[in-house]
Amino acid sequence: MREKHLGHAVSLATILLSTREQFARALRDAAMASIRARSRGAGYDQPIISRYFLESHVDDALYLIGRDGLDALESNVRFAVDEMIREALENVRLRRTDN
Repeated sequence: MREKHLGHAVSLATILLSTREQFARALRDAAMASIRARSRGAGYDQPIISRYFLESHVDDALYLIGRDGLDALESNVRFAVDEMIREALENVRLRRTDN
């Protein structure tokens, strides 16, 4: 019986990791689409969303979703995307001042 429960937990963990990766891609894509829409024709450097940068925002978003539940789901996802946009654009500004 113990092995059956362990196998079930491992199976769910695999699904969770796959779903987390899809969530990360969706957050990244939403942030990049918003940045492209804002900067269309403005000559901005393309921001880079690194893996580390993405992972930290995914973790924050998942924490907020777990803490606040479905009542604040949309606002927490919007917050995560907005934070990614803010940080990505700030990194572009810093790269420009360094050059």
